[in-house]
Amino acid sequence: MIASIQELLPKFLYIVLPFLVCANTLMLLERVAHRFGLVDQPDDRKRHNGAIPLVGGPAMFVAIAVSCILLKLQFVVVLFLFLAFLLIAMGTLDDRLNLSVRHRFAVQILVAALMVFAGDLKILSVGDLVGSGPVMLTGAIAIGFTIICIIGVINAANMIDGVDGLAGSIYFITFLGMGSLAISHDRMPSAAMLAIVCGALLGFLCFNARVFFAKAKVFMGDSGSMMMGFILAWFFISLTQGESAPVSAVAAGWLFGLPLIDTVAVMTQRIVNGNSPFKPGRDHLHYLLLDRGYTTNQTVSTLALLQGSLVLVAVLSNDIAPLQPFLFWGFVLLVVMRIFFTGFLINRISNCVQAKGSGSSK
Repeated sequence: MIASIQELLPKFLYIVLPFLVCANTLMLLERVAHRFGLVDQPDDRKRHNGAIPLVGGPAMFVAIAVSCILLKLQFVVVLFLFLAFLLIAMGTLDDRLNLSVRHRFAVQILVAALMVFAGDLKILSVGDLVGSGPVMLTGAIAIGFTIICIIGVINAANMIDGVDGLAGSIYFITFLGMGSLAISHDRMPSAAMLAIVCGALLGFLCFNARVFFAKAKVFMGDSGSMMMGFILAWFFISLTQGESAPVSAVAAGWLFGLPLIDTVAVMTQRIVNGNSPFKPGRDHLHYLLLDRGYTTNQTVSTLALLQGSLVLVAVLSNDIAPLQPFLFWGFVLLVVMRIFFTGFLINRISNCVQAKGSGSSK
């Protein structure tokens, strides 16, 4: 019994250490954020009360970096932490100064290019899409596609951050699914790093989700959401490519299901309506639910359950090769449904909830 506990303790450190570092760093940064103007003010789109410190990103970066150093992870190279720091620095400036889209894109392109050329992370296979074997990419097409995907994941991760506790919960569920697949395929270095990220997210959620407090004490900010998007992209590529890849390239889309579906649908609708796809608005799923009368916690619970369902599909079907084409076209169908039937589905869900509530009150 004692021997078993001694074996488990070091593994728990991969979650406990970043959790403690993140929580303590947040308490420190929360006190100085107002002094430096690193706060989020409410407006027509952001309807929170008062100025909220935007320090979640820097705190999580500190937690991840400190944990990697103290736990001496061989997997984590200097490049990984350097690129995460670049996005944290740019995102913090954006949170403070509200940088233009082109400035954000310039740094994202730089990060994506360094991942491809310095980190040798390229998407060479997108999986079996039509049942005739994996679709392979080569040369400039593979490089260009990889860079586009990295930037897409970073921005999709950023766009889901709009409700207290939502983004952190979605990321946590996604990383948990990725970690379970890494463990099941004996990719322990990757699993250890994913555990550290989950620990940092849990520390952040203690101050961001409406569990211990009536409202969020801190926000993640663009710095945190873009860093998380980068980490997602890093592991999506590193775990889906190669001969013995533990994650199917098609299943990866389901692992990132909700942010990807919502972002593609929102950007498509904005372009069709003649607007910039990057123009802020209340057309994301979380805003649509809030505007239908859902509370913050109801919105987070609903979308977290939806994301958990998508991740579960990915985990259960990941190793069943014949299912890959069905998974791909099933995902396309979900995107189409999000574009054309969101209002109808939300109305149906709302009516069911209201009917259930009125029935239980009789």
